[in-house]
Amino acid sequence: MNKHYVIIGNSAAGIFAADAIRERDQEGLITVISEETQDAYSRCLTTYYVSGYTDRERMMLRPSDYYETQSINFLRGLKVTKIDAPSKQVILSSGVRVSYDTLLIASGASPRLMDIPDAKPGDVHVMRTMKDADALIKKISNGQKRVCVLGAGLVSLKTASALAEHGLDITIVVTSQHILSQQFDSEGADILYRHLKNNGVRFLFGLSASRVLHDSLGAVSGVELNDGSVVSCDFIFMGKGVNPNTSFIPEDVARIQSDWIEVDDHMKTSVPDIYAAGDCVMAKDKLFGGSRSYALWPNATEQGQIAGANMAGSPVAYEGALSMNSLQFFGLHAICGGDGRGSEAGSFAVILSEPERNQYRKFVFQNRKLTGFILIGKTKNAGVLMQRLGKELSPEECHSLLDHGVIAEISVK
Repeated sequence: MNKHYVIIGNSAAGIFAADAIRERDQEGLITVISEETQDAYSRCLTTYYVSGYTDRERMMLRPSDYYETQSINFLRGLKVTKIDAPSKQVILSSGVRVSYDTLLIASGASPRLMDIPDAKPGDVHVMRTMKDADALIKKISNGQKRVCVLGAGLVSLKTASALAEHGLDITIVVTSQHILSQQFDSEGADILYRHLKNNGVRFLFGLSASRVLHDSLGAVSGVELNDGSVVSCDFIFMGKGVNPNTSFIPEDVARIQSDWIEVDDHMKTSVPDIYAAGDCVMAKDKLFGGSRSYALWPNATEQGQIAGANMAGSPVAYEGALSMNSLQFFGLHAICGGDGRGSEAGSFAVILSEPERNQYRKFVFQNRKLTGFILIGKTKNAGVLMQRLGKELSPEECHSLLDHGVIAEISVK
């Protein structure tokens, strides 16, 4: 009898798992379940879609006949409400039960929404799906010009940059004292902040939203901050991280920090025949060990491939996840990888900083091994650096990668 593989999720981890399964098993049944109705697309490109740099067709991950040619049963627009592990069945919102031999949970994550007093449904926008992007495009097409952005992480700033391409008036409210506090150190973040500010983006630091204001027709008119000041706006965007979509998983599936699914080196969960991959899991950290959540596209695709291979009977071990983020604001490019902030104990950094030229390069080491980097301005060697993370890097190689004759500063922690 042919094996039945069921995959919950139709994004990076799910699609790459389906490919890995089909490469190894041409006869097995594959069912993919997704809350969305669209074919698989790249979530990485949603802000480029909002800015107008790409369109829906170019966002698609696979050809339009992919599910048919790969003999994949695609159940669209259906939510998984429960997994009945003893009977090996997935229960859908429609009441239908789907039996499986092996199951992959690749359900991803959803934007984390902070409660704001007086906020009504639809007042606060997020960025995760095509539907989210379409909602922002509708705001732009309706002529709404002022946006208050809550949070200054990657998603917030990428979305703000996309909206700025349409000439919107943008105010970003930052709870901390510098932007991108989870990815960049303060010196690198300051270069990016000044560049954004010089291009018309307004920042308010050390503040948070206390309530949403509405006009006489009930439409958003502003956000009152915790110091009593008001940011006038036509709509609100929030980027405060993500939460894994794991509310439906069995209690027997081991979790980390209550929400993220725990997996082993083969992407197996604690329940037999159930695997997990992508943004809903905490997987092994390649550099420092332990389990961490890196909600990043490259990690999700690799974890999906590993999970799919193991589900189809080909033992493949996962080496671990790496952190890597790239961004581009108004022509200025920046990439950080690994522990670019140098936050791990015992790390030291080699830094070359030229803020007047919007250039900053930082290498972080632990015991002679490269454990992180930040590149702002000149980013052409980022691929090489990602390959060298966790490996020894000589001072000569540092000089070569910097394309500079002198290391301007060495700081030791």
